[in-house]
Amino acid sequence: MSNVQPDIVLAKSINVYETHDERTDISDEHELIQISVRNLQTGFSVDPHSHLIRKPEKLDANEVWLVLSGQVEARIFDVDDTPVISLLLNVGDLIAFYTGGHSLQVLKSHTKFIEFKSGPYLGVVNDKRSF
Repeated sequence: MSNVQPDIVLAKSINVYETHDERTDISDEHELIQISVRNLQTGFSVDPHSHLIRKPEKLDANEVWLVLSGQVEARIFDVDDTPVISLLLNVGDLIAFYTGGHSLQVLKSHTKFIEFKSGPYLGVVNDKRSF
């Protein structure tokens, strides 16, 4: 949570291997990127479908990391760029960044993670503000 604006969620983290419900929603319903961990049994199905095009209410760039191997440190920064917390992320840890800032430090060799971001991606110069 933001220290500057307590009603703002900066990031959420969960270990995907520690969820056991059929569906665990990570994101609040208003976030641009919606994340759920699904634990499903044989026979579960979803009817064929597509998603309706709609204009999002917020256009913040969201980013999600899922650690597959190794270890990283994620530092989370508030909306005013002040540090909030550092988290160690290990195999199976997922973190979603919603607002504020963040940084990455790889702590183990051969670290591999998947990064998801809202797009479009317009390159480093047009996509990032360093502080």
